[in-house]
Amino acid sequence: MSIRKRVFFLVLLILLYPLAGIYFLKENEKQFRESESLILKDRLTDAEKWIDFLRPKLEYKGNNSDDSLFFSPLESNIKLDGDVDIEWNDIPKKIETDSKNEIQVSWQSAVFSESMYLLFSVKDERFQPQDNRSLLANGDHLGIRLGDNRTYYLRLGKPGKITPYYLNSIDNLINSDAIKGYWQPTKDGYRVEVKVDKKMTRGRLGFFVANASDKYNLLKKIKRDGPSSIVANLNTRKRLLEGYPVVNTELAPRYQLIDFSLKKILDRTVREKVGMRLHVVDKDCKEISSAGNINTNKPSEEVPWLVENIYKLVLSNDSSQSPRPDKFDCSNVKYKDKVSEILEGNSQDIYWVEEYTNDLVYYAAMELSTDPYKGYLLIAEQGRDRYVQLTIYNFLIFLASFIGISIIIVSIILIAMTHWSNRLARLNDNAQRHVDEKGDITGEFKTDDGKDEIGQLSRNVGDLLGQIKSHNDYLKTLAQKLSHEMRTPLGIVSTSLDNIDTTNNSKPSENDKYLNRARGGVTRLTNILDAMGQAKKIEQAIEHADIQSFDIILLLKETCHSYQSVYKKNPIIFNNKNETESLVVDASADLLVQMLDKLVDNAVGFSKEDSSISVNFIQNSSDYEIQVINSGSQLPEKNIDNLFQQLVSYRGKGDQKPHLGLGLFIARLISEFHGGTITAKNLDDEKGVCFSVCLPFS
Repeated sequence: MSIRKRVFFLVLLILLYPLAGIYFLKENEKQFRESESLILKDRLTDAEKWIDFLRPKLEYKGNNSDDSLFFSPLESNIKLDGDVDIEWNDIPKKIETDSKNEIQVSWQSAVFSESMYLLFSVKDERFQPQDNRSLLANGDHLGIRLGDNRTYYLRLGKPGKITPYYLNSIDNLINSDAIKGYWQPTKDGYRVEVKVDKKMTRGRLGFFVANASDKYNLLKKIKRDGPSSIVANLNTRKRLLEGYPVVNTELAPRYQLIDFSLKKILDRTVREKVGMRLHVVDKDCKEISSAGNINTNKPSEEVPWLVENIYKLVLSNDSSQSPRPDKFDCSNVKYKDKVSEILEGNSQDIYWVEEYTNDLVYYAAMELSTDPYKGYLLIAEQGRDRYVQLTIYNFLIFLASFIGISIIIVSIILIAMTHWSNRLARLNDNAQRHVDEKGDITGEFKTDDGKDEIGQLSRNVGDLLGQIKSHNDYLKTLAQKLSHEMRTPLGIVSTSLDNIDTTNNSKPSENDKYLNRARGGVTRLTNILDAMGQAKKIEQAIEHADIQSFDIILLLKETCHSYQSVYKKNPIIFNNKNETESLVVDASADLLVQMLDKLVDNAVGFSKEDSSISVNFIQNSSDYEIQVINSGSQLPEKNIDNLFQQLVSYRGKGDQKPHLGLGLFIARLISEFHGGTITAKNLDDEKGVCFSVCLPFS
């Protein structure tokens, strides 16, 4: 089996196993949702039973009881200031409109210790204040009926505290402190807070809210037509007093006290319920109370915290970008519309699921039918934590199995990869060990006997190196063979040409020019053979060169000065970039001069006449650099790296002097002998070439 197939097969095993497990867990969770919907509905039914069981207990037993007022317990006293304090948030609210739709009244009732409180919020587009020309309540006003069979009237004059009064048996107005009140206007009506001593109620309490008529008599004196509409929880009637209709009431109804606050009822319902939260909201989707926590602590000390978080990450959702809200947010239009649909009976779907970022929440809703919360909506929330708790141990087993199997698979892959990697490393080291810096093949290459691709590659590399070694050996002896084999034929040709020239010397003819051409060709071939032999001698001479200390700057100055007599058409200019007077280095002066000869000769060969050749010296921190710059044609970019190889030349065909690419090759050998490097690059202005030799100080 090939390596590619082995790697693909092993990686496929690792990928499929966790993907299959994650798919199973998510599908299992979907099945859990369906069963959880029935559980949530049952819990809502249990919550309503708790509300019915723990709510109303009559303050006084007996007949003529009425459920119109339910006093919920408070945690502390309420300050009478007309503001809606936080204490009223958990108190259920009743809303009623008069028969003429002139006003809308909402009221809440609560109790703390021996104090009973009422909060009235009235929406009235045309508020009629108290007319102080009459002591009777003649504008918009309220009435409170207690168990002492007295009706206390609350006049709405200047905003602030209210002094109630009642009418005695002879219809005298008697101010009373049995009831305390405070009122203030609002943008759409007014609000009134009332406090009553519990002992004064004698188990009965009723109220009415009177909306004064907008009609005035012709003289615009006191209003004589009385209230135009009334909202009350008891029976009312009107009678005239001093020509003004006064609202009288019948016996006040009994009220009921709730033993537990709504929050305590909800707390008891969700007690020991993992990841469950209950809310009670009104018709406007305003949250009245809530209990429970949708988050849970660690299911068990036996399950690590990390395992639980990994499990939640596996079940995370990618379809939603919105985070899960900390509470049932009624400001969300989606929730508000859902509540409205359920309360209006337009939606039979009382169970739904919402996906959030990395979480999923189940919702169930039920309209309450028990006072004082009749018409309110009970909503249950349950997060994914319950599912996590029930299945965390199964996931722990799955995770342990997955990790164990993965370790086995990864170990097998690691062992196989290590074995293959070691074989490739041995192949690489073996190949590098048999190729020296000059590209010569040394020693015998040991091949791998494996039957896979690595073994085949090793054998191919061995064959290739053997062929390269044979070719290199041939190239090394080529110059000597050519020099040896061609000198005799060239000597014969040269002698023959001399004899022909001697024979025809007395008789000049047109053949003389052909003889001169043949003699020139022989001379050219002889120079080529001499150059090839010279390269071999120089290579041997470099290996036995002596190292000595000398001033490199002085050497370069003198050498460049001597070039002036050789290259008269191209001035050779020396530039000491660091302006250092002297610099002593350890090197072979003869070889450096020979290297500079080759570079300058190469630069002159590619330069135009009268153009200067620059020889720059640059001293760096750890080395020194010699640059030879000429103007003229540029080098082909793709072949620059091969420029310093033997038998490589980019000169034109018109050059009569033989060039075998040995000059730059010798320059490279000299720079490498001194532990340096030589490079070539085209100038940025595209008008020349720069050869740079970097040599270390020691």
